Amino acid sequence: MTQTTLTVYSQPDGAYVTEAETGTAFGMAPVVIAYDPTTLTRHRNSEGCYMVKGVTAKWVSGTSSTIAPIKLCGSNYSGYSITLNRNPSAPD
Repeated sequence: MTQTTLTVYSQPDGAYVTEAETGTAFGMAPVVIAYDPTTLTRHRNSEGCYMVKGVTAKWVSGTSSTIAPIKLCGSNYSGYSITLNRNPSAPD
């Protein structure tokens, strides 16, 4: 297995992305998170999907959005992407 990546986008652009559980900073969206194949194999569920730690996107306004955990499924095991959306009623 080659290295697997997850590209995290934010809508609107410009959110600061961190790991949900630990607060580890990834930077401003879009960010690419790389996963070690050995680590992924340990977190494969009965459906054949990989369960990885979630991410939080936080905008300048203070509004945030979290997806946790993240389920990576499908036949393409090299590159995935997700988009975290800000609540449209949240302040700019």
